[in-house]
This record gives sequence, structure tokens and C-alpha cells, in this order.
Amino acid sequence: MRVAIISDIHGNLAAFEAVLDHIATQQVDQVVINGDIINTGPDSLACLELAYRTGYPMLAGNHERYIRDFDQPSRALDWTGDIWRPSLWTAEQLGAERRAALHDLPTSLQVDADLLIVHASLRHDQDSVFATTPNRELNAMFPGDPPRTIVRSHNHMPQFRPWGLRMIVTTGAVGQPLDGNPWAKYALAERHADGWQIKHRVVPYDIEATVRRFRESGYLEWAAPVSRLYLREMAIGTHHIVPFIRLLTHWREHDPALSTSEAVRRFLDI
Repeated sequence: MRVAIISDIHGNLAAFEAVLDHIATQQVDQVVINGDIINTGPDSLACLELAYRTGYPMLAGNHERYIRDFDQPSRALDWTGDIWRPSLWTAEQLGAERRAALHDLPTSLQVDADLLIVHASLRHDQDSVFATTPNRELNAMFPGDPPRTIVRSHNHMPQFRPWGLRMIVTTGAVGQPLDGNPWAKYALAERHADGWQIKHRVVPYDIEATVRRFRESGYLEWAAPVSRLYLREMAIGTHHIVPFIRLLTHWREHDPALSTSEAVRRFLDI
């Protein structure tokens, strides 16, 4: 049995289409879309509609939750600031009915007794797993007696993390890779007599087509200035938004009046 696991599409339609075309050549038995189909890129609606058309099982990631709940009184984020305009673009693209339907997406899928697929962890959709994550944290993220092989996504960087007799595999990102290579990534799981073997796959695609969509769709200008950082992440495959937010918090401790536009300019000039 062969299972393709794709995740973190993030509204990048050209990357999504390229990965689906590649998977069609791999003789897989199942494809699982492991969350974060939407948000940060310009074409969230088109990506979500394509995901539904495939008929593949779809799991919710943290970005589905952001957009699903963005107007709820209990939301964790304050969407009124210009830093969140990219998410408002996504919410407006989807509309109320499509956002509500995101509640129906499950958060994990157990393929068999030895393979679990989840966006981040069983504990929370924003948990991160790295080579240095302590075992006690993994115990909290995956309580009980989880399968021998866990495939997760969320961190946008391909990784194998041994955990005792288990293996935690983090897939690369389809639409927003952050490992220094902007080409699309996914994982291919193959079941053997001794368990599951996971391989990472890299798919070249027309990155310039995605760059053009940022401009042609109007997203780059409408969601400015933070949309510039997402454009650079997709164009060159390296972290921008997380280090920017950390620096912005630090800068505003010393200069509360610092605008987001000026902060983005300062960040890109570093």
C-alpha cells in the first residue's frame, strides 16, 4: 500500500497542481491532504475547491481554524490590525458558508494500526516537533499508545525524528516550503512487512506563476505590507513571517508607534 501525504498548500495553486500531477505518476493507493490548504497565498478559494474535487480525505490544520473562527468573540487573534490582512483576504474569498464547512474537517486520520496522520500533533494544531524536542513533550503531544509511524506536517521542513521505537516524520510543504528550497514537497508512505517506510518527494513547479498571482490577483497590494513577506517565503523558500513578528514585537517595545509598513521595510533591509 502506498499513501501520499500532502500539506501546507497555503493558497499556492501552481504548486498544488504540480504535486497532484506528480502523485498521479506514483501509483498510490490513497492521498491524504494534511491541513493548511488555505491562507497566506493568493488563491485559497481555488485550492480549497480543487481539494474538494479530488475527493481525497482532508484534515484541518491551524490555518483552517484561523479562517473558520476568525470572527468569533473567543478568537485568540486580533484581526483588526494590518498584520492580519492576508487572513482577511482568505476569509473574504471563502465567504461564510465555506468557512463554516471547515468545521466538518477531522483533525487526524489513522490509516492502520501502525500509521497515524495529523497536521501538527494530537494535542494541538500548532505544536512543533524538531530534532531537539524533548521526549516528555512528545509524550504530551501523542498520549497513550500511538502508532509506530506518525506523519505530521505544520513546520514546512522535511524531517525524521526517532522517538524510541517510533518514528515521527514531518512532511515538507507543498506551497510554502521553508527549508531553503522553494520547490513543492510532499511525503510518500509505503507499507512493508516490517512497517511503514516514508520518503520525501520534491516537485519542481513554475514559481514565477505563483509570483505573478500575487500581483495579478490584487492580493499583494490589498494585503500589504505583510503579503510581501509571504511572497518572499514562497519565492525563495526561507522563513520571513515568524522572525518578522518576533522582531516587530521587540521593536514596538521601544517604539510603540512603529507602523507595520515601516517595520516590513526595516526587516527586508536587514
